[in-house]
Amino acid sequence: MKKINVSGLVLAALIASPAMPAEITIGRWCDRMLPSTPQYNRIIEIVISEAHTPIARNSFADGSTSEQMLEELGDDLYGVSDSPSGDRYRLVASSGDLQLLDEDGVIRTAHRLENTPRDGECR
Repeated sequence: MKKINVSGLVLAALIASPAMPAEITIGRWCDRMLPSTPQYNRIIEIVISEAHTPIARNSFADGSTSEQMLEELGDDLYGVSDSPSGDRYRLVASSGDLQLLDEDGVIRTAHRLENTPRDGECR
């Protein structure tokens, strides 16, 4: 058996920072906004940040990105912070898909992707 000598500072750092991921991925979805224009397709990724805040990350087919701060509303529903039209996301438990909603109801449904990104997905 090999004995390992760990200094007090290293040991304190290991105790203070448990092996937790910086953020947790809730899921990833392919949102085809306009089927006739694939350049507007986007991948939506919802994560819980290190600060325990839900965030929606949008990666568009043209290479642009954006982030939306979310509020957890319960029942697998997330509201987009400061959205004038009441934009929300709902996780569909039966399929794993993501519904996009506003004040009037469901706009469209984004289909679930694997949590590990793959080349060519959502095209």
